[in-house]
Amino acid sequence: NTKKNYSVNEKGEQVMTVSMLWDYLNEINSIDEDVDVDIIEVMNKLRGNEVCHGFGPAYPVELVNGIIRECLN
Repeated sequence: NTKKNYSVNEKGEQVMTVSMLWDYLNEINSIDEDVDVDIIEVMNKLRGNEVCHGFGPAYPVELVNGIIRECLN
């Protein structure tokens, strides 16, 4: 989503905080009734891939989007 203001970690990757991720997943589900992202599955696949963005855990945006694509297929 191009409207999001992502944080950037020390590697220069765009990352999203856990709360931003939660909002993002719920937004995807609400946009299209035919799309149903299994939030629990996504979170389980993300587990252990947390990175620090300076203020706590976050997830690389590229990784999040890749896992969402996997869960939709």
